[in-house]
Amino acid sequence: MSGWLRSYSSSVSACAIFAAVFTAGSAFAALADATPSPTPTATPASHAIVVQSTMATLFLTQGASGPGLQPVEGQGFANGAPAAPVSPYDVFSGAPMVPGIVGQNQLTLDADYRAQGVDFGITFGAESLVGDRTNEAYWAEPLFPEDNPHLGSQALGLTIVFPTHPGTDDYIGTRAGITQARATFDGGKLSLRGGWLNLNQSLGFVFTQPPTANSLAGLLLKTPESLNPNSPSLDAWAAPPSTLPMRGFDLTFSSRAVSIEATDAALPALPGTSARLTGLSIGGFDDAGHGAMLQTLDVRTGGAPISTTTGFGAPLQIIPTDQGQFAVSTLYGQREKITGVRVAEPMGLGLDATVEYAHSTYQADGIGKPQTAGGSWTHASLAHGIGPAMLTVHYYRFEPTYATIILPYGVPENVWSVAYSWPGPWLKSNYQLVDTTALGVNRQGPEIAYSFASKSVQAVASYSSFKQIAPITPANLTQLGFVEGFFLIQRNPADATLGSFKRSAAYIGKTFKFGTIGLDFVDDGLHRDANPREPFDAVSYDAPQAVLSWSRPIGDRALLAAGAGYFGMRGSWADGAETNVDYGMHVYYAGAQFAEHGGDALMLTLRRSDMRGSPYFGALHALRYGSPTFDATTILVEERLKI
Repeated sequence: MSGWLRSYSSSVSACAIFAAVFTAGSAFAALADATPSPTPTATPASHAIVVQSTMATLFLTQGASGPGLQPVEGQGFANGAPAAPVSPYDVFSGAPMVPGIVGQNQLTLDADYRAQGVDFGITFGAESLVGDRTNEAYWAEPLFPEDNPHLGSQALGLTIVFPTHPGTDDYIGTRAGITQARATFDGGKLSLRGGWLNLNQSLGFVFTQPPTANSLAGLLLKTPESLNPNSPSLDAWAAPPSTLPMRGFDLTFSSRAVSIEATDAALPALPGTSARLTGLSIGGFDDAGHGAMLQTLDVRTGGAPISTTTGFGAPLQIIPTDQGQFAVSTLYGQREKITGVRVAEPMGLGLDATVEYAHSTYQADGIGKPQTAGGSWTHASLAHGIGPAMLTVHYYRFEPTYATIILPYGVPENVWSVAYSWPGPWLKSNYQLVDTTALGVNRQGPEIAYSFASKSVQAVASYSSFKQIAPITPANLTQLGFVEGFFLIQRNPADATLGSFKRSAAYIGKTFKFGTIGLDFVDDGLHRDANPREPFDAVSYDAPQAVLSWSRPIGDRALLAAGAGYFGMRGSWADGAETNVDYGMHVYYAGAQFAEHGGDALMLTLRRSDMRGSPYFGALHALRYGSPTFDATTILVEERLKI
């Protein structure tokens, strides 16, 4: 009882501090709106102070049970082991599923001084957090930058713990500060921002900000590679950010035809390391997507050495494990430059063409001698519209040395499938500078896509067939900047084979009187032949994913949604023809959003997850990793208030 009282007392203190901050913000807003001008001539009507504030209050509880909550290698992964599969996580979002309770209060206040042609403003944020750190970092609303462990903050002291129970990983605290200052001139044509920010424009194959590690709250469950363009939500409910911000300065000039943006900012990084980006983009696109843009950037890292599962650092070690062979090496300072261009124009006869090309150069310190590696990205597409339908043919090539600077950030991501589908460099929270959702590094091949939209029916489908450009062998590993995102090392270069990746995806939705029914489907297949002398190099598995959804608005003030999803994986990983990967998760969900008076909104969601499967084993059949089976129930209640 005394422990609960202490937690309650600390929670009340944290909420009291938050309430004081909120009260001060409200008083400032009231003062700004209520203070009259001394005389009409002293303060022209074109001058004004505008204050807007919102507050989000959230309660989340997650319960989980089952043998899968205690992975055999959980402690090893938390301590940095490169091979540590079988952990309890949500396969749809990658967020860990551990028992815990979270209470979160977030206040955002925007204050602007507006004069004729000029606008100066600041954004102020404050948080009050109570509860389990892991659920706070992965399942609640994304934390403000000053608190977010995925941006390198150590405020929460987040560590991965297996297993965990309510009360064993709790955190109580309140933080506040200014997150951004900005100024705009000439009616908004010129803007300058400082602090935490997102880019206004970018070519994804040149630079994309790292995705948030949170399972973003919403009414609709989607497959990880979903083609579903819809996210049913009330107008009063803004979607949370899906990427992590940068910290620095940004200058943008916009005209009717072109925009120019210059940026100097720090990227998310581990404590003790640093990564800084300077970039410039110029161009623009019309509402139909036609136009051109050029973007260039320079990224540099420094600070503490980085231990990584790539082979071009120093010294190189190839470690045999039960899941295959991993490379481990250390990197010091890194430098990468990328320049790319996109041109999209109509070609006549109903055809639209897009061409994208980018080239990167990479250097790394501490590898024995000066070296520079280059790599390229190429994409071309041709689209043809037929009434409400569109058919598009793509070709992609993502070379193994393109945009391969190693950028670890935050905390180790709690995501494995088996050695699973995220081996190699992606085990350590690394992200590439560029968008890898279409295809990953060291891949090339075609994709065909189709879309159709009418008043009551929407359909999207695609098929991709990509192959490795170069095999991953001890000879290729030492090539500066060489990265292979999924397959593990083949020991003998003479026996090396090329892997393939195929993806079929589709979404179809139809609106009836009782609501909209949608089916979201993706099937991924990964395959690599093996030489008879190296049977463990074989990889062949399938990952089917599907979500059946229903949503229905009730007037303008309520929205209901429900559905069920499945994500599975079955096949062989680094074990010849043996089936050693066999699991699946069923998820059932329901939720509702309600619009309240004054622009306020309330959302409630309930999710039930059921993971079942066989114990994973690798090349050593005697070593089995234990059952992945576990169940979890997640309840979230969130209210957003406009103040």
